[in-house]
Amino acid sequence: MMWSDTCIKQAQRCGKINISPFNEERIQPNSIDLTLDDEILVYDKTFDDFIPFKISNCEEVIIERNGVSISTTDGKVPIDGSGFILASTVEKVSLGNGVCGQVDGKSSYGRKGLQIHQTAGFIDAGFSGNITLEMCTVGQPIRLEVGMPICQLVFWDAYPSERLYGSEGLGSHYQGQTGVTKSWL
Repeated sequence: MMWSDTCIKQAQRCGKINISPFNEERIQPNSIDLTLDDEILVYDKTFDDFIPFKISNCEEVIIERNGVSISTTDGKVPIDGSGFILASTVEKVSLGNGVCGQVDGKSSYGRKGLQIHQTAGFIDAGFSGNITLEMCTVGQPIRLEVGMPICQLVFWDAYPSERLYGSEGLGSHYQGQTGVTKSWL
């Protein structure tokens, strides 16, 4: 069953989940909004690698490759074209046994063409870390700001797992990740 706002508050209080920092004002009827951290990685297909940026430190940097343009001095980063960016939530999320989650975009940004995750929106029971967002836009340019509510996290009850995410032998590559994390592949 999907959790309500009441369930989210109770689960945080009793330690079934741990969202840090926790801001009760970001709780919606069936989700909690997570916010955008300062660091982003912009994919550069010319070098087949990511270029790191701190949103708050960008100074008129323009990347013309791969349809991504970054040009700002005010802590806002416009995403333009079909570029690919990895970003992270400010919040660290930890899920206990019997809890799974799903990260989705916010509808207002989705209506502008911003996609928050490509295929990796599911969060297993036992996961702990910041959430890495796999972002691109298929619509108009989007300006990103540190601390903006960028995605929503929903929770479901699940039967308890024998082996939680991060257990030995599972190959849980992202357990304990901090900040934005590239693929292990």
